[in-house]
Amino acid sequence: MVICVHTEERWHDIAAAVASVRAQRHPAHELLLVVDHCPGLLARLGARYGGAGAAAAGITVVDNPGPRGLSAARNTGIAAATGELIAFLDDDAVAEPDWLRHLVAAYDDPRVLAVGGRTEPAWDGGRRPVWFPEELDWAVGCTYRGHPPGRVPVRNVLGGNASFRRSVFAAAGGFTTGIGRDGARLPLGCEETELCIRLRRLMPEAVLLVDDRAVIHHRVPRVRARPGYLRSRCFAEGLSKARVAGLVGARDGLATERAYTTRVLPLGVLRGLRDALLGRPGGAGRAGAILLGAGAAAAGYALGRAGALARGRAGPEAPAASPASAAVGPSTSASVAPVAPATPHAPASVGPDARVPDALPDAPEPVGEDAEKRTGARAGVPEERPSNGRSASGRWTEAAATGVRTAGRRTAAMRAAAVQTAAVRTAGRRAGGYAAGGRSRSGGAVPVLMYHAVTDRPARATRRLSVAPAAFAQQLEMLAAHRFTPVTTAQLAAAWRGAGPLPPRPVLLTFDDGYAGVHTHALPELARHGFAASLFVTTGWLPGPHHTGGALDTMLTWDQVRELAAAGVEIGGHSHTHPQLDQLDEPELRTELIRCRELLAEATGEVPVSFAYPFGYSSRRVRRAVRASGYDQALAVGNTLAGPRQGPYALTRLTVRRSTGPAEFERLLEGRALGRNFAPDRALGKGYAVVRRTRRAAALAASAAPHRTGGIRQK
Repeated sequence: MVICVHTEERWHDIAAAVASVRAQRHPAHELLLVVDHCPGLLARLGARYGGAGAAAAGITVVDNPGPRGLSAARNTGIAAATGELIAFLDDDAVAEPDWLRHLVAAYDDPRVLAVGGRTEPAWDGGRRPVWFPEELDWAVGCTYRGHPPGRVPVRNVLGGNASFRRSVFAAAGGFTTGIGRDGARLPLGCEETELCIRLRRLMPEAVLLVDDRAVIHHRVPRVRARPGYLRSRCFAEGLSKARVAGLVGARDGLATERAYTTRVLPLGVLRGLRDALLGRPGGAGRAGAILLGAGAAAAGYALGRAGALARGRAGPEAPAASPASAAVGPSTSASVAPVAPATPHAPASVGPDARVPDALPDAPEPVGEDAEKRTGARAGVPEERPSNGRSASGRWTEAAATGVRTAGRRTAAMRAAAVQTAAVRTAGRRAGGYAAGGRSRSGGAVPVLMYHAVTDRPARATRRLSVAPAAFAQQLEMLAAHRFTPVTTAQLAAAWRGAGPLPPRPVLLTFDDGYAGVHTHALPELARHGFAASLFVTTGWLPGPHHTGGALDTMLTWDQVRELAAAGVEIGGHSHTHPQLDQLDEPELRTELIRCRELLAEATGEVPVSFAYPFGYSSRRVRRAVRASGYDQALAVGNTLAGPRQGPYALTRLTVRRSTGPAEFERLLEGRALGRNFAPDRALGKGYAVVRRTRRAAALAASAAPHRTGGIRQK
């Protein structure tokens, strides 16, 4: 685990970063603090972490003897590291407790050579400036709007929240010191972009991933939340992209930037203008900020290319790219004080045998009320756009090996890299298509069926969403006749994260709330066909010591929940009391999610990893809370076929009702006429989304407004 530190001004940030690493549930093998040409900070860190206690805790302070700058500091950290995986964290960022666990989990696949995570902005002052668009969050070192959701293959990881196998640096060399931040006035970047492109050229079948569950929170000081900083950062990004294009060619160096500039940014401008017309705060400012950033980046790129050409160092470019296509390049980690990987054998923040069962990533993708946000996220997949990355020969040739710059013993490094490459190719043939973004045998749309009560005598409140046992049996017969293969929610999401292919014609059967008929009527039919299913339980509705009231029909007992789990039904969370989660404040929301998860884990002996939103309602805030509570995926409603682009926290389902006959059920499975069948539901859903948002805004305004009693302000 490497943290590069640069200035004493960040002393408290550095201490918080170190504390977050030491609090990881998957402990780091070692922690290296690399000091970049700051004697005062070196002495201060040595005094604090240089004692026997720090050494026993695996903390080592290292001075960067190379040139000033992030790239050289990272290379120093890599040379000093001793593990098989090396992770990097910005010195002004704090990692969530499961950050390392999620990074390490992906390395169970030998083809994976680098894994990055999601970086959330922590704005000084507590809130985002109203004019600052999410599309430009990369400029402050954070994950931006338009970033691909979930655990997905990418062109390059972002350096402030990233990890690499040690063999990467043996094969491809370290970070190039001519690019990246070096303490100069302009905030340059792109050093990790160039390294990742260089690596993929040497090892075309290597897989680089981003897993949205590996979350860090990156501090954004007030000085970086100003238009002047945004302009200079985007200008510097253009200069950096020009340098990368000169080193690797514009085709590779700007591939994802073109999609980002032509798709994500125009949509951001249109959203800002629409918000301005609707009178929403900051709309015009956000549109203007995007135009400002794009123009500054284009100017920087043009100047950088002109300078390189004038010096005769233009590099082996593909067809020249226009300056505009270099605009705002989220491909860099843009962090203030990034972290490090770099040369020879670099040990990861995790030890050699650190391996965690593959868990699912996170990528909150909106549904229903957030469809507009989903459109923005789908429109462009900058920086980490899925790519198949295969070469014509699929071989790492001796000629390529000769050109590799290693930082350790050359012969041993080459041997290790060759072994790694062979493992990548073998695993790629076995798994088939992971590097293609999970679309090979696992990426098609899948029907996810949502059931509630299965009974002949439903309560009045559940009748419309109930299914008669005979109808349920007939529907399972149809699934069997059409050769569908039911999977669980966890299996579906894992396949879309790249854990392996789905079976032929997959389908997902889900049951919400926890009504008794799931055990009495559904379980025997599921067992007869050998079908998998997922049950989402509202724990406070079940009879027993945790009963809160509010159940709409006869519920399962806890013993029946245990029997369903023993029969192979996946047990997931559905909250504790079934509220509208997007209407709750933060403490109430966390209680609903965590209480439900704890009770299910206590009852079944297995911690639930899947969640279904009560009423199907969610928001970006709710999805983040679900992820932070430990769930790996979540289901909404939406009444569309589910697909990997929705992200693991917004998978949509199809409602099965008492009125669903055989013909309509078959249309659901085929995804036909869904718009017509569910048009009233969608209209009501959108209308009620407006009502819920208005309620929430009013509640926030009321809680924020100062209350006065007798002229005295009440807190």
